[in-house]
Amino acid sequence: MLGGVPKPGTIGLNEVAVGVPVPHWLVELFADITSRRHAERLLPVGKIMSVEQATDIGLVDKSDFKSQEEMEEWVVKNLILRSQAPRSAQTETMRVIRLNFLNAFRASEEEDVANITRYVAEEEAQSILKAQLEKLASKSKK
Repeated sequence: MLGGVPKPGTIGLNEVAVGVPVPHWLVELFADITSRRHAERLLPVGKIMSVEQATDIGLVDKSDFKSQEEMEEWVVKNLILRSQAPRSAQTETMRVIRLNFLNAFRASEEEDVANITRYVAEEEAQSILKAQLEKLASKSKK
């Protein structure tokens, strides 16, 4: 992730900040990538982090790029490295690594959709979302 080119980036899950709970599968993915403790500290408040903060907790792999081009070179280098291993072995390995997550995702999918739909329809969430959309619309006019 680019840290400050052309402007400082941010990343995070702000669902709670707009009145919508983070779905089970996304909580689990965030906790798997960062840690359960980071998920407990950051998700309930909808924390949006700087690139440095996200790198520190492992949400971002690398952030000290000087330019878009440098970042793209790093990505290509990693893709080339990854392409050197047999595809079928990689695919099966990734399937096994992600199996517990996929099972949890499938098991909670209907409940997550029902929950999100219920919360998005609530007056508080609608009010927050409307204000956010108006804020974005005014930024795009500038």
